Amino acid sequence: MSKPPFLYGEIDIAAETQVSRALAGARETGAEVIVDLSQVTFIDSSGINVLVRAHSEAPEQRFRLVGASRGVRRVFEIAHVDSVLMGEPGGGRARGR
Repeated sequence: MSKPPFLYGEIDIAAETQVSRALAGARETGAEVIVDLSQVTFIDSSGINVLVRAHSEAPEQRFRLVGASRGVRRVFEIAHVDSVLMGEPGGGRARGR
């Protein structure tokens, strides 16, 4: 079992490639990928894109985000991806988006 990717600080355009590679490597193991966002202090649209892409490329129910701060969760809400990424009630995996 591989260690899940450790994300911290700012997930923005400068970190996009590195985060994308880390998530892709974690998904290649075939095990559930649980990404702890508790140390993420900022996320922009580039970071959201990486997470949404990783989520959509993962097998059903094999990619979860946990520990997002109130600020990060608010960015997800504004971008209308909170139900997809965080599994909020009424959300779950995206269908037809």
